[in-house]
Amino acid sequence: MTDLNSNRGPIGTSNCSPTPDDGTSAVCQHRAPVPRGRLEDLFFLEDERPGFIFAKPDENETLIGAASLDAARFVIGMELRHRAGVHVYGEGTQSGSDSGDFSGAQINKMSQGAKVKNSAGKAPINCTELPLQAVTEYFESLGKPDLGTQIVKASRDTRGPTIGGGLPAVESARLTGLIKELHDSGGFETVYLGQSVAPRLQGFAEVNRYKHYPTYAHAVRGADSKHVIRDVRAPIDKAVVRYGNKKQRVEYEMFVQKLARTKFAIGTVSAGLHGFVIADGNVYQVHWTATSKSTHLFQQSSVRVFLRTWSDAIVAIPTKVP
Repeated sequence: MTDLNSNRGPIGTSNCSPTPDDGTSAVCQHRAPVPRGRLEDLFFLEDERPGFIFAKPDENETLIGAASLDAARFVIGMELRHRAGVHVYGEGTQSGSDSGDFSGAQINKMSQGAKVKNSAGKAPINCTELPLQAVTEYFESLGKPDLGTQIVKASRDTRGPTIGGGLPAVESARLTGLIKELHDSGGFETVYLGQSVAPRLQGFAEVNRYKHYPTYAHAVRGADSKHVIRDVRAPIDKAVVRYGNKKQRVEYEMFVQKLARTKFAIGTVSAGLHGFVIADGNVYQVHWTATSKSTHLFQQSSVRVFLRTWSDAIVAIPTKVP
């Protein structure tokens, strides 16, 4: 596989030979721009896209890149500020929503989108609120804050139990519902990453066949809208699997490598019960039982390490301006 990062200098530089003494032009070997229109071509960090400096960038790609960078910085900054507060003052800026620092009424308000804090001024956070806040930041940076609000509100409406059983109610929002909204309205494309094609793990075969996740327990009654029935199965544009035939293994590895270089993506595991954000190529997640004094409230890990701890995952990557 070609190493797209080989011979890459700092941003704003090129692979040019020095200007000859005889006055002829310098010889430059600029890398060709990435062909547009394929999902895998939109994963690269801003300074890693071949030809980014020298080819005229597509306007939509530029907008998506800038908004993705802002969203990634937002998530990373939240984690760094909290960790710094714990180290310097003994207490950070956030607290897990199930840490006991918040009342039931406060958590109920949070699930409806209300901004709440406890008596110490700490904001509640959990594995669902982190992706929701990152999505809000992304659409604000994109210049479409109303669309971001609409997507978050619709995903919060899916927090009730699925009709007929199957999946329990969740605290803030059902993340497969969020990814469905991002896919249908927000310009995101989705990839399902499974671990195995073994009979005991039918997830990949079912998702690859039906093109949505999960393949069961899909309908919920709106927690806020009451009368609205929402389908919370996330549409899947592409499915890859870690343990399959040689072609499938190579395809999976390529996607993992590209995810490790992406600026921003939203993901979920466990049928939408746990969420994470990919920011600057790393996975960020929240442990909602940790207090404001814990440095383990936020956890950062590599994409590869994170994926190995779950049987499957979905990631949603922004690829077009809605």
